[in-house]
Amino acid sequence: MKKVTCTIDAICVGRHTCFYECPSSAIHRDVDKYKMDQAKCIRDGSCASFCNISAVHALASNGQKLLSDHQKGPNQVGKIR
Repeated sequence: MKKVTCTIDAICVGRHTCFYECPSSAIHRDVDKYKMDQAKCIRDGSCASFCNISAVHALASNGQKLLSDHQKGPNQVGKIR
């Protein structure tokens, strides 16, 4: 699996799903939103598939956002947004 950079956008509304599902506990609460601790992140991109408002993203090495599982249609597997 390729390593990605995971980010949380400003549209985060603190729904907690990414926080509870992060396998490396790299996501922490900061006032009313969540932040990514890049030092703890294992860069697998799994957190992006749990955010149902698309605030969490896995970024490819070129900086483009990768589609999470809930954003993919049947013909978009592996495509970049």
